[in-house]
Amino acid sequence: MSNQDHTIRDDEAELGLIGSLICPEAAQRLNEAKEAGLQAEYFYSAVHRSVYVTIADLIRQIGELDVQGFLARLQDEPGFETPEARRRYLEQVATPTSFNAGWFARRIVVAYQRREAVRLLDEQRERLAAPGSDVAAVVDTMRQRLAKLLPIDADVEARGERT
Repeated sequence: MSNQDHTIRDDEAELGLIGSLICPEAAQRLNEAKEAGLQAEYFYSAVHRSVYVTIADLIRQIGELDVQGFLARLQDEPGFETPEARRRYLEQVATPTSFNAGWFARRIVVAYQRREAVRLLDEQRERLAAPGSDVAAVVDTMRQRLAKLLPIDADVEARGERT
């Protein structure tokens, strides 16, 4: 990955989303995040990704988040072995805007898409630098992969408009 990827991250959104999931109606907020297109792999921070997966697993198992069960599972995660470590993390995620799960999820998805776009461009730049590279093939590959990464709304595409 490019060094630029390290600047395309959104810790505030990741922390905010986790905060929204440990509040009342966690299952509804998890659905909002999934409807926004969020997948666990989109988290930049491995810690936030691990916490998200733990919460999602618990909600999937019992239909809602059991905070005591969450804290018990969290202590098995690296870096959360002590009550102090868990308390510090929970203090970080408790924000006044924690009920905006869909908004935070969309920010995480966009940050992921940007990281992937930069990675793709770096990869294609290397292909173009190779002796005898086929520029048209590189551009076609890039166009196809970016279309999968950043889908255009079907109505906009049908009208021939760009967003």
